[in-house]
Amino acid sequence: MRPAPPPRVTVSSTLLGAAAILVVSAIVGLVVNQQSSKPLPLFVKPQRPLPRGSEPISPAQAKAIFDAQDALFVDARSTTLYSDGHISGAINFPVSDFEEYYPRLFDTLRRARALVIYCDGPDCGETQKLAQLLGEKGFKDFYLFFEGWPGWREAGYPAAQGARPDGD
Repeated sequence: MRPAPPPRVTVSSTLLGAAAILVVSAIVGLVVNQQSSKPLPLFVKPQRPLPRGSEPISPAQAKAIFDAQDALFVDARSTTLYSDGHISGAINFPVSDFEEYYPRLFDTLRRARALVIYCDGPDCGETQKLAQLLGEKGFKDFYLFFEGWPGWREAGYPAAQGARPDGD
């Protein structure tokens, strides 16, 4: 009696097996990432280059600038979010209403030694967008506070509520 020949391995069956392993590995990786305490983002938003004359700062650096009164703090969020809470002394300049607010705030912005622009945290693009628009109008010397209002509030730094820079 003759032994049975070994099973034939074809290229297509090998590729199918490799594809199955790849799919299962990807699913396991996605599940593990989502269960992680610090999951990696699946998609990263492309970053625009920082406007000329701008410098990103940390919450501690923003507080030091605040304490030294070396810059004007500018909240780029909507008037509603600003009224709900903002950095004490910050002016509201909603980037979505740039053309409306710019003429009103021009003199205030021009008199400032520097501007600290912030919005609603690292995922909010309004900080960079407002700096870009102001840069196109000739302003420079920006500090971009990407941690924004959430970072300031979490640190317990001076805050205000209402439509005025120091609250109502």
